[in-house]
Amino acid sequence: MDWDLWFARSKNARENNGKNRKDLEIEVKPPAWMIYRDANRYLQRIQYIQRNHSEKVRFREGSGIISNQIQQTRAEFQWSVKKANECVNMLVRDGALSEGEDSTYSLSNWEEYRLR
Repeated sequence: MDWDLWFARSKNARENNGKNRKDLEIEVKPPAWMIYRDANRYLQRIQYIQRNHSEKVRFREGSGIISNQIQQTRAEFQWSVKKANECVNMLVRDGALSEGEDSTYSLSNWEEYRLR
């Protein structure tokens, strides 16, 4: 769930006449385990998409689009571009995704998941 949406629905937001967390200058960060969980879900979806292709599936961080299925991946979770980018950055840092020379990303071990 998006933190802005969570805060808007919370009791504190109702008590503050609908002010959001930015108006109240409250910084809410998700716990590390939640970021890891979301990144892992994103990785599993990319692996599933790769299973349907014999060539390397590539995507861009900002737009998430080279294949329409990658855009559907982000939309499937109803994530903002910022959250999807955080997941991509974590997966690159962990070595699950690799960055190409043209600012695209793909699975580091895509051969294991390709359609045979």
